[in-house]
Amino acid sequence: MSNCPSGAEGGELGWLTAADCAPEFARELFGHVEVGVLPRLVHSRFGLHVVEVLEREPGVAQPFEAVHGAVRMALRQQTYVTALRQYLQVLAGNAVVEGVDIDAAETPLVQ
Repeated sequence: MSNCPSGAEGGELGWLTAADCAPEFARELFGHVEVGVLPRLVHSRFGLHVVEVLEREPGVAQPFEAVHGAVRMALRQQTYVTALRQYLQVLAGNAVVEGVDIDAAETPLVQ
């Protein structure tokens, strides 16, 4: 039962890649190796889904030259998020806050 375009096809989505789905749906669908009806409902921004995986096709390894830009960007974003989280922990450690537990650090040596 669906009011999205796949409803006309009985919910059939065909072959999918992670880029074809909402990120939360892709995490559930591609983050596991099961074939058949997944043992849990899949939650997405569009609702709850009963998912049956009929077949999986393994990916093809890409040469480093083809993916180095994406790898560099992912590492840069990960480093930025880590640095920002650590900076906020130090700020919280120096702040006087009452009535709220904050994950704070007292020194800039946070991991």
